Amino acid sequence: MTQTAGEIYQGFLDAVSHKMMARDYAAVAAGMCYPQTIETEDGLVSFDGPGMMEEAAASFGAFLGRMGATEYHRICDRADFAGGGTEIEGEHVTYILRGGTFVVPPYRNRMFLRFEDGAWRGAGIASAVRNRNCSILSQEQLRAARPRPE
Repeated sequence: MTQTAGEIYQGFLDAVSHKMMARDYAAVAAGMCYPQTIETEDGLVSFDGPGMMEEAAASFGAFLGRMGATEYHRICDRADFAGGGTEIEGEHVTYILRGGTFVVPPYRNRMFLRFEDGAWRGAGIASAVRNRNCSILSQEQLRAARPRPE
């Protein structure tokens, strides 16, 4: 049975969310393709390889720890195949909770996946959240960020 774009997208979200909560930042970085970008409302950072992505994942993991997060869920709203079936473009909402209470208000994301080396890998994400409310990027990465395109 062939999986839908939504099933693949949600499976990727679940796998990466689990790795984040397990603090396996190297595995998070290994599940991405490069180069790629992470965009927040504060700016856009490009990643040439897994080292910078692992740093960003560790920064986000530290934020989750500081906030006492007990749950990190990302739920697919929509996903569609693109690029002749080798890419997926989708949207999801992120929920970060501590004991059933939101740590930050839920926020929307747009993410891209690419089928590379026999697996679906993250190819970039844009999150509708400010870094001061949800530390997705390290302070060093945020200082180096380019302004978001309008």
